[in-house]
Amino acid sequence: MPKQAAVSVHDPLILLARQAVNCFIREAEIVAVPDPLPVEQREPYGIYVSLIKAGKLRGCVGHVRPKQSSLAKEVIYTAIAAAVNDPRFSPVMIDELEQLSYVVDVVEHLALLKNIDAHDPNIAGLRVVRGRNQGVVLPNASGITTFEQQRQLAYQRAQLTLDTPATLERFQVRRIIELSGNYQLTVS
Repeated sequence: MPKQAAVSVHDPLILLARQAVNCFIREAEIVAVPDPLPVEQREPYGIYVSLIKAGKLRGCVGHVRPKQSSLAKEVIYTAIAAAVNDPRFSPVMIDELEQLSYVVDVVEHLALLKNIDAHDPNIAGLRVVRGRNQGVVLPNASGITTFEQQRQLAYQRAQLTLDTPATLERFQVRRIIELSGNYQLTVS
């Protein structure tokens, strides 16, 4: 079932991502996990955090499976990584902070891809895995309109040739977009 993007100004996950990046860039510190932790942020989830500047991707990092003990902690560490560890971009500078908008994708329903014909890249993401190699393409990625395009990009990101046998997994995301006028509906 497709999930619609929640466009929000004050979503707690967006606010937490922004706070984490601002604190890390301005003070070189990691913001504390909220206490008490809201119930909806206690369970671990895989997430992706995208930073958008002037309508263009400025950083995106994440994992389909959680690496931290809670969603809140995952948002903090993933947002910081998107700001300073995306190898496609230089680290975010302090003078850029006010220009950034945030997108948080909470990964849901990760499962083996069983029916390629029913796979819609606008609704479902794709993960290609072979050993330690993996490539992920989020749903509704910019320029991706077919399963084959999504598969090719996932294989490329996994550094695999298209004829290499690999496990294909599909997933959906609950996309939360900061309403600022400075975002894009698709991510890369």
